[in-house]
Amino acid sequence: MERWIKNVLSLGVIVFFGYLAIACDDGLITPVNCDDPFLSLSEPLDNPVTSAVHYSLTLLDKETNQPVSGIYVKAHWNITFCDVQTGCPLKCLMQIPLTNLGEFSADHFTNANGNINGQTFPYEFKDKKDRVLVTFDVEDTHEVYVAKRISFRYDYNTTSQSYTAYLLKNDAL
Repeated sequence: MERWIKNVLSLGVIVFFGYLAIACDDGLITPVNCDDPFLSLSEPLDNPVTSAVHYSLTLLDKETNQPVSGIYVKAHWNITFCDVQTGCPLKCLMQIPLTNLGEFSADHFTNANGNINGQTFPYEFKDKKDRVLVTFDVEDTHEVYVAKRISFRYDYNTTSQSYTAYLLKNDAL
């Protein structure tokens, strides 16, 4: 009998809180405040541009100005896009999707000339504010050079960039 009472009370608590949860959900979407300072002015492109981003990185020794080969470089890329808000067609909220960030990356090793080259996934730029951010984590697995992080920002007009970076030796610190 005592067990039966506990089961009925447990079931009653579950039903009560379930009803309370359903009753509190009015199903209405909260309207967007178009004057919110976090909103940006949307600048949609007349013709969206779909392009992969091409990157090139050259690594040189800071002391000798010579190319450094065999350096491990992990390239990561993320998008930032202008998400137009319902109810405010001229305003957008800059979004960075947080799903599966690790899947947008590539592993490289510098060649004899200290170079790596690569490209990202094709991305459709729909707004002038849309960006692809490419970050390079530079790490010498032989521990001769200091690790470094380098970032590029690409937009619909600039989908290709080259960069030269200088590496410091650990014993120079």
